This record gives sequence, C-alpha cells and structure tokens, in this order.
Amino acid sequence: MYAIIATGGKQYKVAEGDVIRVEKLGVEAGETVTFDQVLAVSNDGLKVGEDVKNASVTASVVGNGKGKKVIVYKYKRKTGYHKKNGHRQQYTEVKIEKIQRLSLMICITVTESDGEYISVESNGHAGYAEEGQDIICAAVSALIVNTVNSVETLTEDLIISEAGDGYVYFSFPNGYSESTALLVKSLLLGLESIRRDYGAQYLEIAFKEV
Repeated sequence: MYAIIATGGKQYKVAEGDVIRVEKLGVEAGETVTFDQVLAVSNDGLKVGEDVKNASVTASVVGNGKGKKVIVYKYKRKTGYHKKNGHRQQYTEVKIEKIQRLSLMICITVTESDGEYISVESNGHAGYAEEGQDIICAAVSALIVNTVNSVETLTEDLIISEAGDGYVYFSFPNGYSESTALLVKSLLLGLESIRRDYGAQYLEIAFKEV
C-alpha cells in the first residue's frame, strides 16, 4: 500500500516504513505527526477524492536538519552590481508508520504467505447508514471481534490485535493451528456473505501475498 500526501507545498509518495524529508514541521525527534492531506491511496487499486477524504498518514519524527547549501548569484551588466547569497533549507525527517484509509467503504486486507494467513486488517466505515445505525459496520465488527475472541479462548495460538476508530487488525506472529485456520476461513466466508448481500460499494476484500 502507498499514499500520496501533501505537506509544505510539495507532494510525496510514501509507503509504510519509508523515511522521507519534508519541509520543517516544528516538531522534535521522537514525536508523532499526522498528515491528513492525503491525495490518493493505493491498495490493489488507486483511490482518490471522496474515497480518501478521511484518510491519514501517521509518522514518527526522526530528526530535524538542514539541506545542502544552495548558492544564488545575482549580476547586472554594465552597472557592476553583483551579489552572492547562500541558503540551506531546513527539513524534518520522518518515518512513515501507518497509512489509514478511513473512507466510506470497509476495506478488508488479508495478507498471506505461501497459502498461510499472516494478518487481517479492516479499515474504514461502510457509510450504509448513520453512525450507530450502520448494520454493515456492526456486522463486520462483530465477526472480527468474535474471531479474535474465539482464537484467544478456544486455541493456544498467539494472536496480536489492535483496534481504533474504523480500524481493526490482527496477526499470528508464531503461526497458528488448524483450529485457528478454520476460524479465519469462517470469518472470510461471513465477510464475503455481507459483501454479496449488501454490495461491493460498502465492503472490499483484498488478498495480498508477501
């Protein structure tokens, strides 16, 4: 996944883990910054406009510094006027930590490696109804939370999970048992059923091989 963000009058194409230099932000090393001017997000398909209006990119500040000196020389013929100036542009170096595409669609990304599940990520809101009355958001959340709870309760597999507004993620850092595999397959069947019954404009399911 990558995003195109705008900051300091410039545009940057970024992916999670990238380290980039942007115009000085006035923050110190170790702090966290959020870029909310996101122009596009690509995750098995480019999304722009309304699809990314609530997207954001979170980064950690590596440090501040100055770029290489740029020499500007002014000269006027006949008058003998000449002037030499030097300038070093200040910058902030940041590491891209997370791309969040909170759009009016729930985007499910299933990451796999050699046929094994690595992680499942749910990002965004369905936009099917008003907040608190959206049955698609409620159903997707219930399925994912039930899967996480079932793995924790019914198996001995280690599952790492995190959740936020419109965002749920879980992974298996140490692999998983056959029981967990069946639970994940059941989750995906349930999600596909929701997508089929209510429409692909509310729920997108993508598989990513790493």
